[in-house]
Amino acid sequence: MQDGLTLLDFVRPGGLLPAAALVLISFLLGRFLTGSLEGLGKRFPDRRLTLQQIASLLRVGIFSVVGVGALALAFRLSHQMWVAVGGTIAVSLGFALKDISGSVLAGLIILVDRPFQVGDRVHVAGYHRAALGAHRHLG
Repeated sequence: MQDGLTLLDFVRPGGLLPAAALVLISFLLGRFLTGSLEGLGKRFPDRRLTLQQIASLLRVGIFSVVGVGALALAFRLSHQMWVAVGGTIAVSLGFALKDISGSVLAGLIILVDRPFQVGDRVHVAGYHRAALGAHRHLG
């Protein structure tokens, strides 16, 4: 960066209103999609979880694309700044996905190893229950 530049030098005044409108439209679109998919989930209860996952993925996709678009409209960013923003996002996602992948791997190991069977006693957070074959909820 050159000496004497401030944050306001990077702001595009003419792009602030379109960026705010884009964010508002994406928020409304996300609410509409979520509401529509929740309505479908009530009509098709056996697909409710799948529809909720689709709604979450759509919201993340919409907000990611809109976030990049709003940044491009509202700020004058050079190629190097875009690379820095992309690198920051990549590192953040890497740390977040590390925990998620660890949990998925632990779940797969439990499925493959089967460390407990029906009838075994299970201790989770102070509760003792028998592992039952047909039940999904212990409690």
